[in-house]
Amino acid sequence: MIEAVIFDMDGVIIDSEPDYKQIELDMYAEMGLEMSEEDAVKSMGRVTVDWWRELKERFGFEQSAEELAEYENNLYLDFLFSDENQKTMMEGVDVFLKTLRDKGYRIAIASSSTVPAINRVLELFDLEDAFDVRVSGDHVAVGKPAPDIFLRAAELLNVAPEKCMVIEDSGSGILAAKRAGMQCTAYLSAPEGQVDVHLADYRIAHFDRFFETVTIMD
Repeated sequence: MIEAVIFDMDGVIIDSEPDYKQIELDMYAEMGLEMSEEDAVKSMGRVTVDWWRELKERFGFEQSAEELAEYENNLYLDFLFSDENQKTMMEGVDVFLKTLRDKGYRIAIASSSTVPAINRVLELFDLEDAFDVRVSGDHVAVGKPAPDIFLRAAELLNVAPEKCMVIEDSGSGILAAKRAGMQCTAYLSAPEGQVDVHLADYRIAHFDRFFETVTIMD
């Protein structure tokens, strides 16, 4: 029986993946790295510094992965705090969170984003009280697709991993959830075929279809 639901943030709570991707594409262009949009998709769900470590091995640029990750994370925070850029909550997620609470489920957010980014998103959408637990990629030694972030969330929720349902939009996040021994619902926010969701137990495109699709929960 599922007792807890663990949410990813970017692409699940906030429609931010296109903005994240554009930040990275601009950085690649500035550095002279030949990267396609398909390459950028591979970074979805990853802890920023882990992704830049992979790119440093591939391209051998001078800057450290830590410096570039900090720069990218600051650009994302600038976006979140800017009054000029529109920030959009995923349709229906606020109602869905309330429904889960009313049904007695424990709720966590487990995002590769930084603690300040998570806090800002929840503040923007008045969701600060919606989650029992918040876990950032900052809190674990190894990020997605390793299971650590979801296992940490389950530990803080005091719920066994097999009793947790993860909602994820990225291939790395789905893989992390399955490695953690959890059920996983793919939230289809990316264009069809762009993200590998074959490991997910369920797939939804709208939160109002969750309970009719995820039949092990009611």
